[in-house]
Amino acid sequence: MERNDTAGGFAMERSSALALGAALLAAAALAVPLAASADTALITGANSGLGLELVKQYAAKGWTVIATHRRDGVPESLASVVAEHPNVRVERMDVASIAEVRALATKLRGIPIDVLINNAGIYSDRGACGDEACRGEDSTQTFGNLDYELFDTIMAVNVRGP
Repeated sequence: MERNDTAGGFAMERSSALALGAALLAAAALAVPLAASADTALITGANSGLGLELVKQYAAKGWTVIATHRRDGVPESLASVVAEHPNVRVERMDVASIAEVRALATKLRGIPIDVLINNAGIYSDRGACGDEACRGEDSTQTFGNLDYELFDTIMAVNVRGP
């Protein structure tokens, strides 16, 4: 058993410390406060995965949610949430496009955003976004064979995107 001493002088097994840390992170990430007023959350990359779940959680608590995605049409995943929660507003915005970010900012001017969750992220070529899957190609990205243009796109979405 590997033990780590913490700053407080408590000893804890490494696996227990990791499990505790993961549990605390998960609880903090999904802890959605109850709406005391008409609070508004803007969530990027909201059409699937963690982003979609956050939309559902905030909407269920009564928040106004602005859910962004980059698909050509409204993804079915978000359409079904809107059908259940009319407090969800779906907007198209590619976080890597400064023009699209500015256009949405102009459209939302005057609406206070209480929580911004920058969830949008990619790991491969973004491909065409005409369908729900919107999968790209990543088989050419191997150690020693990195496409730097693709790397710049990944960084634009995952790091620089608002």
